[in-house]
Amino acid sequence: MNATIRKSLAALFIVAISASTGFAGFIIDHTSTDLSRIPDQWITAVKTDLQIAYSHTSHGSQIITGLNALANFPTYAEKYQWSSSESVNSAVLCLRDQAISSPPDLSQGDTDNDGNGYADWADATYNYLTAIDGEGNYVHDTINVVMWSWCNIAGHDIDRYLASMEWLIGLFSTGGSHARADVLPVQFVFMTAHANGGGEFDSSDTPNRQIRQHCIDNDRILFDFSDIENYNPDNAYFLDKLLNDTLDYDSDNDGSRDANWASEFLATYPGGELDQLTHGEGVEDYSGCSSCAHSDGGGTDARLNCVLKGRAAWTLFACLAGWDGGSGPYPPMSPNGLQLQADSLAGEILVTWQDNSDNEDGFIIEIQVDGEWEVLFTTGPDIVSYLHSGLSDGTYTYRVSAYADDLGRSQPTAADSAVISNLPPESPSNLTSTLDGLEVQLTWQDNSDNEANFTVYQRVDQEEFEAVAVLDPDVTTHTVQNLIPYHDYTFQVTAQNSIGTSNPSNTTTVYVTAEALTVRLQTPDTDVTDAFLQSAAPDTNYGSTQYLSNFDRFIIRFNLPDDVMGKKIISARLGLYVWSVSTDTVGENFNLYRVGQDWTEDDVTWNSAGSDGQGGLTAWATPGGNPQEVAVVMPFTNADNLYDHQYLDEVELQAIVQEWADGTMPNYGLVLDSDTYSFGLKASEYSAGRPYLEIIYTHKIDCVVDFNGDADVDGEDLFQFLVQYSETCLGTMAAHFGESGEEM
Repeated sequence: MNATIRKSLAALFIVAISASTGFAGFIIDHTSTDLSRIPDQWITAVKTDLQIAYSHTSHGSQIITGLNALANFPTYAEKYQWSSSESVNSAVLCLRDQAISSPPDLSQGDTDNDGNGYADWADATYNYLTAIDGEGNYVHDTINVVMWSWCNIAGHDIDRYLASMEWLIGLFSTGGSHARADVLPVQFVFMTAHANGGGEFDSSDTPNRQIRQHCIDNDRILFDFSDIENYNPDNAYFLDKLLNDTLDYDSDNDGSRDANWASEFLATYPGGELDQLTHGEGVEDYSGCSSCAHSDGGGTDARLNCVLKGRAAWTLFACLAGWDGGSGPYPPMSPNGLQLQADSLAGEILVTWQDNSDNEDGFIIEIQVDGEWEVLFTTGPDIVSYLHSGLSDGTYTYRVSAYADDLGRSQPTAADSAVISNLPPESPSNLTSTLDGLEVQLTWQDNSDNEANFTVYQRVDQEEFEAVAVLDPDVTTHTVQNLIPYHDYTFQVTAQNSIGTSNPSNTTTVYVTAEALTVRLQTPDTDVTDAFLQSAAPDTNYGSTQYLSNFDRFIIRFNLPDDVMGKKIISARLGLYVWSVSTDTVGENFNLYRVGQDWTEDDVTWNSAGSDGQGGLTAWATPGGNPQEVAVVMPFTNADNLYDHQYLDEVELQAIVQEWADGTMPNYGLVLDSDTYSFGLKASEYSAGRPYLEIIYTHKIDCVVDFNGDADVDGEDLFQFLVQYSETCLGTMAAHFGESGEEM
């Protein structure tokens, strides 16, 4: 399988020279994600020779997210570091992120407002590259690569896109007609767009094919964004299965997406490098790839999409720096599936792994000693186990890599540890529990250094304890789910190794009151109505506007479904999606107010709440949404990425939504006051990044305290209450005990 992939990559990698422009063309696609192929000298050349200007919105940010994952991955150390600064720094890749901010991407810049035959994004690129400072020098005289990405490609003018790219190439690439080409020629990267879910030849695939064929016919550089989604790393093809940009697909051809290829791939190769990059499992000081715009499906598995695009981007950069893509042979593929089986009585640990290569000369087993890796043993080819014997008590940590004498070593497996001990572990302690709906979070203190695992035990009411989970060593938290309402759950934890089991920890008990249900309100018109309000255009309605920046206020109402009314609200978390933000916004707080009167989405303006039903308009008591008391303060606190093209941190609205559900406060919605700061929000009318309110609720419990119905809560009632004790109703009983019918 791996040899086939390598042959496929060599065949698909296009390197050509055009005599007319001296322009080298190649395609970066799903076969271009193996970083081990790139010689170190070309990684260095990327850092010393390239200055990249990249403009994008949310889908294009997948490349940036992938680059960040590689930069933060401890195994790579400083190898894939990058900076958005345009200054020359040979220690890192210089990529000017969102260098040209208006228009923000190819999709929004597809128009030709000046009528010159070229798209607005191309005009913006021309202005960027030719900008002159006061001394007559090019402002961006270090930029030698320009990349633009699509958002949704459907319905856009691909002929104009291709013509615009060729116009820029003819001006600024090697041999170009503009004077800047003689000083610093620019390489331009074509790009395809994400999958749209319609399968082959849909609204995304058809224009992608046109772009791909143009690059092949004209020897151009293409980052095949779509192709990286269409195939998994094992070269399996999914576009013909209704693949979407979350990597969900239709596995049984019934017209409905029911599987995710990222989840399936990572489950096949647990603990491998791609799994580590995606999830961070077992990697110290690395928590995995961060949220991947439009590709957070399959839990967080679809973040593999961003990881692969980040890896492909480094292949792109190496080729832009002059690497020819290589023709092999390549170092062996990394092994994975490392497993350890400890036998404390025999004093030995069996190390096993999975062989993924067909060209290794052997495997190197390493052991960690005082924080440093040392070679323990070297095997021959096709060996998949090693027995480490003669061990004394202690914890032993291993990893395995493949090697070929003339080609070098693969990346190592994820590290794993096993314990040799002639004593059972110490008991865990300080076990605590936190109930959240129908699940409980358990946390405890690990007091041993020789456990092989922990076992969590559960008791329902007065039944016997039963094991519900066996966990890895050093784990100190576990979530128990699917609890049944109106029962006591008691938990305890033990530690085990091959010698024996510790005494149990202390116990902790929770009482589950009722089933917790979740509803996410996000559908426009049905669930959500919203509009932007502008004091500068006080009589203009923005109820159908999909997104806007530099607005004064944003008014929004979530229509609570009947199932939520009258229920107990456990949590109600609001999510708002930011697509642009100025640096002075970060660290500021924005007030979200109650709206003081009713309004209609189609008519609301800064001055008016909407139609009065008689052909006129109802004025706001206070212009701009009649804001009342502050419902919640919404902070902008993420200074690292300025919240660009992602949801703000959720804010909790439990108290106000409870009032709406109880009917004690009318639901006129909320209004966000942006004050004097500049940022952009997406409204419910936009196809992605819609505002949402996620409500977790449960049934309210009717607490009976007058059990015999004699209108007198006395000792007889107290006895019955204690027989069927309910902690939830304890406060109600205490409040009513001793009351007679007249008082009740």
